[in-house]
Amino acid sequence: MRRRRHATGAGLAAILLLAVLCAVPRAVPAGELWIVAHRSVPVARIDRDELARIFLLKKTRWPDGRPIVPVNRQAESKTRQWFTRVVLGRSMRALISYWNQMQFRGHMPPVVQESDAAVLGFVAHVPGAIGYVLAREEALPPQVRVIGHILIPDDDAQHRKRRSSFLLPRKKEWASVQPITPAVKGR
Repeated sequence: MRRRRHATGAGLAAILLLAVLCAVPRAVPAGELWIVAHRSVPVARIDRDELARIFLLKKTRWPDGRPIVPVNRQAESKTRQWFTRVVLGRSMRALISYWNQMQFRGHMPPVVQESDAAVLGFVAHVPGAIGYVLAREEALPPQVRVIGHILIPDDDAQHRKRRSSFLLPRKKEWASVQPITPAVKGR
């Protein structure tokens, strides 16, 4: 009988070890960015490269010929800093340098709004507008739709892995498209 209890105790220890290993925290998304656009935008989905071209003003027209109007959050916003690093593949310092060069050539940077609510209001009222906001439970304005989303890992996972997931919406559900590895200079 003693031997049987010992075996049961070993089984219990294995189960507890497995439970502890399964409970180890993993890199889970700390949030999500939605890529939002005015309802008139003739694009149902957008990929990371096209999004970067739009926000760097390398692409300025939608497929139907209408102008693209990108809108950023303010530079101090963690959302903007994260978007700049992951989607644009640049540091804020490098982006400032880029815009200084572009202004010298006569190109102004995208419009800046100070909050997600302001970004949504801008996108809702400006045909051709595109922006990004933190995911929300409240309904979007009727003139705004989501054309993509990006999972934001927690800070530890972000610094450790230097990657995130870029997801695009399907017709009625979200689907993973491809992981994005941000361009990090000097590494």
